[in-house]
Amino acid sequence: MAYLPWLPWGRQASGKPPEWSLSSIVADSIAAAADGQWSCHTEHPWLYVMPADDKTPDQGWKLHVAGTLLSARDILTRALPILLAEKSQFKLAADLDFLEWLSSQNAE
Repeated sequence: MAYLPWLPWGRQASGKPPEWSLSSIVADSIAAAADGQWSCHTEHPWLYVMPADDKTPDQGWKLHVAGTLLSARDILTRALPILLAEKSQFKLAADLDFLEWLSSQNAE
């Protein structure tokens, strides 16, 4: 399948993110945290999530969590409570189309 153009927040033609999109899962989890201390922004084609008081060090560790199109939502749903509880900054593919491209043999 060919890579489809990136759409911010995984939006479809209706302009609304599907409830099962990666960005919707993140938004729902942040809202459930109820502390309102998180920010999200997209920089094509990534979705960045960080605590409002983020004090990222100049150096540190980066953890890469791999998955497939079929496991992406499940992995994100399992990782989010830990990432939010630890106030960890993270990024993810903004939509499944980009994730599909990343997982393909065409990605560099």
